[in-house]
Amino acid sequence: MKSQTLALRTGCLDDTSRLDLAVVEAHMLWPDDERARERSLETANVQFGVANSLNLPQYILAGLLPIAAEAAPLTELQEVAKKPFFHGLIAGRVLYGAVRGAMAAADDRSMGRIYGDIAKSIPAAQRLSRKTIENKVWPKYRPVAHFWASYVDHALAKGDTTFPCSIGRLGEFLAVAQAFRRLGETTSTPQSPTTILRHYDAVGVPANLAVPEIPIRAA
Repeated sequence: MKSQTLALRTGCLDDTSRLDLAVVEAHMLWPDDERARERSLETANVQFGVANSLNLPQYILAGLLPIAAEAAPLTELQEVAKKPFFHGLIAGRVLYGAVRGAMAAADDRSMGRIYGDIAKSIPAAQRLSRKTIENKVWPKYRPVAHFWASYVDHALAKGDTTFPCSIGRLGEFLAVAQAFRRLGETTSTPQSPTTILRHYDAVGVPANLAVPEIPIRAA
């Protein structure tokens, strides 16, 4: 996959809107499907327009009408997003476990062991095999796994499962994601000839965003 960058606007960290979060969501859920990302953002724009209809200029509302006619209903999008969310979350757990294991110098935290442990933890109704996680889920979501790892890290630490994060946390969310990306791109697990992440395919953050540097907290 060719390396991509989140299409975030310059002022998004100081004045975050729901649409900024929608950009992150779309990449996290559909890293390899540009049309699905576009449909997700169309729905987000319509929902934003409806929620802020009293505050938006008439010309903006008029511009939303053709988008609304083509956009998928929110309920439909939420249903379609269930499987991508589940798979993305698994990828986040893979990266989180691999980085945490490396930080703890755990010799038994090979990628195969991580895939296997996650496979065993999945409820029977959603069961995925270790091979499916290794060969299908992880390769597909690896380019955005650092964002998912940031989500997992905050959910475990604070019990907050807001996806991808609350509006006021976008800067922190991206900072932790970048920390996981840096460690993932420079760390190998036992028995692996390559680093956990590939520097050439991880989805990046715009260089003009002043994302703070936050080290990954100790477990």
